[in-house]
Amino acid sequence: LALQIMDDHTIIVTSESMRQSAMVLRIYAIPPNTNINDENLIATIREQIAPNSWFYRGGNGRVLVEKNSRILIVLQEPGVQREVGNYLGDFSGE
Repeated sequence: LALQIMDDHTIIVTSESMRQSAMVLRIYAIPPNTNINDENLIATIREQIAPNSWFYRGGNGRVLVEKNSRILIVLQEPGVQREVGNYLGDFSGE
């Protein structure tokens, strides 16, 4: 078995062979000081973070914004999820 710690609240338990390719659904609050619109946020994430892993380029990853609650919903592999979290975290430091 392989363990992967995603954050303070999430641990993934899987086989070593499936560890890197397992899809994980995560929900992120979009930081209030994010000064780009939803469509540009999605486009930037898909272009800058593992571009070939997203559905529109033949991968399995998906991303969308729920406009009413301003949350980002991402279905992606764990390593890509970490990069998305880091990207959104960068807005907090502005």
